[in-house]
Amino acid sequence: MKQVEEDTSEKCIICNWPINRKISLEKSKKFLKGVKEWIKKNANKEIYKKVEKELNFLEKEMNICRYDFFRIIKEIIESKNKKLGRKFNTILKAFDFEGSLVS
Repeated sequence: MKQVEEDTSEKCIICNWPINRKISLEKSKKFLKGVKEWIKKNANKEIYKKVEKELNFLEKEMNICRYDFFRIIKEIIESKNKKLGRKFNTILKAFDFEGSLVS
């Protein structure tokens, strides 16, 4: 049977926990593109530009766990618009991790 999860000895640069399912650069860019499109549809142009600028720094290869990756995105959005951040948090809670991703 093929191993589904990539087991690495790398640690997250934020929480220092071992990264057992690394997010590929391709997947993170694809997800960020979707987040930016969602923000563009749900926020005014000024907020979109501010959030987009800050999200661009995540479009590079980093040793970061998926939990902190999504938490950073959520915090960037919340810092610019609390209501939009709460709406994004609702989406995250349903995202693949059955509510355990963001508390």
